[in-house]
Amino acid sequence: METTIIITRIFATVYVAFGLGMLISPNFYKEEIGKLLVTPSFIFLSGFLAIIFGVLIVTTHHYWENDWRMIISIFGWIALIKGVLLIIAPEQAQGFRYSLLKPENTKIIAYLLLALGVLFGYFGFIH
Repeated sequence: METTIIITRIFATVYVAFGLGMLISPNFYKEEIGKLLVTPSFIFLSGFLAIIFGVLIVTTHHYWENDWRMIISIFGWIALIKGVLLIIAPEQAQGFRYSLLKPENTKIIAYLLLALGVLFGYFGFIH
């Protein structure tokens, strides 16, 4: 259970910070995310990082019971699959990410990240 709490607290902190950052400085994030999505080295690096974090979560957190801890396992597998796809098919992944992270979607993504951060914060710090 300790691994679950650590991972959940990391997710909570990152998602709340990122969500608030996108709400407080939307122009900055719109501009910078747009720059990152067209940078091949960013796609390459994010693929490797997603694989590393995905493997770490998948190997240390293997909960498939019907409770909130299963969300962490799902996020681990999503990260691993995303990383592999970014390395194997970077152009297709880049196109998909660009269509998803359009500048006009910044506010929706910010609220989604903030909601996930609060959810993880509840389970990691309060529950």
